[in-house]
Amino acid sequence: MPQRRRNPLLALLVAGLFGTPVFALAQADTTPPAGNTDTTSSASQPESHNENPHDGSAMLGSVRVSATRDMTTGTASTGLPLTARETPQSLSTMDRQTIEERSLTSVDGVLRHTMGVMVGLYDPQRPVYYVRGFRVQDFQMDGLPVYSDDTNQQFDSAFLERVDTVRGANGIRTGVGVPSATVNMIRKRPGKTLGGRVAATVGRWDFYRLEADLNAPLTADGSVRSRFVVAPQKEHTFYNRNKKEKFSFMGIVEADLGSATTVSLGYQRQNNDPTAPIWGYWANLSYANYGEPRMMKLTFRAKF
Repeated sequence: MPQRRRNPLLALLVAGLFGTPVFALAQADTTPPAGNTDTTSSASQPESHNENPHDGSAMLGSVRVSATRDMTTGTASTGLPLTARETPQSLSTMDRQTIEERSLTSVDGVLRHTMGVMVGLYDPQRPVYYVRGFRVQDFQMDGLPVYSDDTNQQFDSAFLERVDTVRGANGIRTGVGVPSATVNMIRKRPGKTLGGRVAATVGRWDFYRLEADLNAPLTADGSVRSRFVVAPQKEHTFYNRNKKEKFSFMGIVEADLGSATTVSLGYQRQNNDPTAPIWGYWANLSYANYGEPRMMKLTFRAKF
């Protein structure tokens, strides 16, 4: 009589159906012995260092990173103290900390580091800015429109607490506005506590700059207070005879006449004195030496 052949697949299936549950039940029986009142499983207690005996690797403990969101308010778009999220336009703010960390010494340096602003040059003293394809001509100082042709970018950053740039037509504050952007330069104001800052900068091409900022209350409660800023600067460039000197000074005194009334009196002056700039022409062409392409012979002074 022929012997019946066993199917190995069927035998493996039967072993899986009847053998595996028994093994699983044996593994799942983790009831603590009598007298042990701790019902917390050891697997739920994380270890700071978990070592794997097979490959020698270790699992480090968790690291928690926390941060606070900057809720700086700006009034360049609507005139209301709104945050950047609440402002119904695209707004970029360059605060005082960022200006100092990046050593931005002028409004030109600030705009070069502002998102969405493209910089062109007539010459090193006269940059021009474009936003959304249009030239930026709307500059404000403390929210008030100012116009000084191509010299707004030369304002020293030592005067400023922050710079707000509103991209797009700023029609709420400036009539129909311009389709490029509005740059609002917010100056420093006196505080009620005594403080100050002194910074010195040295760079290539004989760049030297000193910046001093002093805040001094004039009364014990700070109701009358003052602030003084001075920033001399001197530098050369790779052009022969080309150098630039700048001196900036600002002084302001504030007095609180009531809970909602403040009177301010201030003075601001900046003197830019570049020598041998690369724009203009020789008044007497006999002095022109075309054999020296880097030789500049003009002297230009600007005061504002």
